[in-house]
Amino acid sequence: QQQQQQEQQQQSQQGDGDARKQPDSVGVERPHAKRPKSARLNGVVGLNTAIDVMGAGWYQVGIGLLCGLSEAADGIQQISVSFLIHSFGQLFHLKNHSKALIGSFSGGGMLLGALVWGRISDLRGRKFAFVGTLLMTGIIGLMCALAQNFKSFLVLRFLLCIGIGGNVPLAFTVFTEFSPRLNRGAYLTMLEAFWALGAVASCVIALFVLPTQGWKAYVVWCSIPSIALGIAGIFVLPESPRYLVIHGRIDEAELILDSMAETNGRPQYKGLRLAEASETFESSNVRDLFSPSLRVSTIGLFVMYFSLSFGCGIFIWLPTLLQSKKMAVMSMYRSMIIMALSQIPGVIFASFLVERVGRRPAIAVFFLFGSLTTGLFALAESHRIVVIATILMEFFLAGANGSLSAYTVIKLTDDNSNNNSYSCYHLFFCR
Repeated sequence: QQQQQQEQQQQSQQGDGDARKQPDSVGVERPHAKRPKSARLNGVVGLNTAIDVMGAGWYQVGIGLLCGLSEAADGIQQISVSFLIHSFGQLFHLKNHSKALIGSFSGGGMLLGALVWGRISDLRGRKFAFVGTLLMTGIIGLMCALAQNFKSFLVLRFLLCIGIGGNVPLAFTVFTEFSPRLNRGAYLTMLEAFWALGAVASCVIALFVLPTQGWKAYVVWCSIPSIALGIAGIFVLPESPRYLVIHGRIDEAELILDSMAETNGRPQYKGLRLAEASETFESSNVRDLFSPSLRVSTIGLFVMYFSLSFGCGIFIWLPTLLQSKKMAVMSMYRSMIIMALSQIPGVIFASFLVERVGRRPAIAVFFLFGSLTTGLFALAESHRIVVIATILMEFFLAGANGSLSAYTVIKLTDDNSNNNSYSCYHLFFCR
């Protein structure tokens, strides 16, 4: 009898040990403080599994709204370049190569921002980087209104875009780390709709502010949303549970998941115990993107983002191009608003298509028709054809950008579930 009792105890201990091993890369066994067990899941579970059982609810709506509005604020700032190029060209009598410096300095700042803030988000946390990029964008945006000449404005614009370059991909990162894997591609694609709303808002602000109050008031109005969202993020944005798990702060991550379960109306999942990450934080670097499993995807994505930038960059020059076609100023503003609005149905259609036919077929469709409509825009002569071609071009390019962004995030999270490689992923947004 004693021998049988010992065997039963050994089997029980072995079973408890097996329960702590999770199938989706949650890691190694660790001791836990006593916590109430979930009604349906026992033992230690992986972070992905825990978020999946919470489902998509009001908690994700709140996170998605904050991330989406930050995308809108970035869209306001990015599209403002279109009107600033046009206004500065008339105000300072700039030649085309001088006007192009505004776009070039903006792109250079975004490149540096994606690299720097990506690493900061890995070291200091997603919340710190998310709030920091928004406040940096807004505060330096206000400083742009104090620029005394064109050169000082270029320097400030470069610094401003360091914040934009960090925040654009961070919004996708933050939302991804709070979202269940089911339909995640559609949710991420829909974030691009907020960027389109920001583009519309930037055009509307330009319509009412630029003709009457000038460019300095315009950059001030464009900077206010970033500051407001940065302050809001300090109080309402929780730290990413993925970041907390990777840094060994398991108890904090479990409290966030408890709050998620309560908010989503699934209290039976409160008390889930998370396992530690099986990989260390320092194991991730840029070289991971060129590992055998990701090398082909990395090169392909770099080429596609670089190519897509030429189509998206046309929007920066649209006011100048429309004016060159003898379009009246007020008609130009109204046309820009309509063109920006056309991006929203493009993103919505993309979110539907990526779940119906798959992400890669959706990307191929949007790239193909985006290139065709861009060619139509280049050949158009009459005002009506120009506007129609631009609406179609923005529709397909917005869908291409949304579906490609969703594919990028999910590709890396699926293939590197044990590695914290988001700072590497930010490279794709340095286009």
